[in-house]
Amino acid sequence: MATIEIRAAAWQSEREETVEGKREALDVCAAMADAVHNIPLFLNDWEKWDETAFLNIIRVNAKKMAGKRVSDLAAVYRDAIARHGCNSA
Repeated sequence: MATIEIRAAAWQSEREETVEGKREALDVCAAMADAVHNIPLFLNDWEKWDETAFLNIIRVNAKKMAGKRVSDLAAVYRDAIARHGCNSA
C-alpha cells in the first residue's frame, strides 16, 4: 500500500506547477517511506522484529500525513494481522 502511494505522490509531484505542491507531494513520499523502509530488514532477521516500535513509527508518520489523502498504514497492518488470525500490539 505504502509503495503504491509513494509512486502516486512522486507522479503527482511531476505534475505540480508550484514549489509548495511539489514539496507536499515529496513530503508524502518521505513519510510513507519512513514508515515502511525497515520491513525488508525485519523479514530477513525476524528475531529483531519489534511490533510496538513499528506501530509507533507508523503512527508518527500518520500524524505527519494528517489531512492528506493517504492510507492509514496502522489500520492496514491491523486488518492484515486480523485476517491471518495473528496477535497484534
